[in-house]
Amino acid sequence: MKAIYISCGLPLRLLLVSPFACLLAASFILYVAAVFAYGAGALVRYPDSLPVLAGFIAATPSAMFALVAGRIVWQKSSRRLRLDTRGLAWGLVPIVLAIALLLIYALSVGDPAHYKGQFNLFTQQWDPRFEAAAYIWLIVGVSAVIPMGGFGVATKLLYLDAIQTAKLDQPEGYDPVGIMLRTQGPAHR
Repeated sequence: MKAIYISCGLPLRLLLVSPFACLLAASFILYVAAVFAYGAGALVRYPDSLPVLAGFIAATPSAMFALVAGRIVWQKSSRRLRLDTRGLAWGLVPIVLAIALLLIYALSVGDPAHYKGQFNLFTQQWDPRFEAAAYIWLIVGVSAVIPMGGFGVATKLLYLDAIQTAKLDQPEGYDPVGIMLRTQGPAHR
């Protein structure tokens, strides 16, 4: 485990928080895409608001996780740090995967083909890939896994635990030479 000790200035603090800022940005992109997806499921007889609701359900836990984790990193980085570089590097993997999943869903939430299943020859209409309630529960399950399941746990164990406040051997303001001079007194000089 390669660790470095570093005093954290504003540029480094912003760099450490930037993965969570990107996750928050991906969540907001999904929010915007979901608003524009109103009526995208009409081809398969979904309610017009279903894609909007599904997008909001998918984006909200990730946005909340990004805010909380970003705040934790910001607070941890206000002092001298001990950074585990391998932990930081491996900790970026689940964050990047979560961002990719949110952006992929943002690209597909407004696409009517995303909701189509098979063509029903009897009704001469497209069947939905999932029933509306099942689709919402699927989105709830997937959105819970991103920030609270494996991605969140991996991010906490790898990225957040790689940033630690450096433990000082002596308290700040400790003056060993001054203490030595005071304890020896004038008789020893």
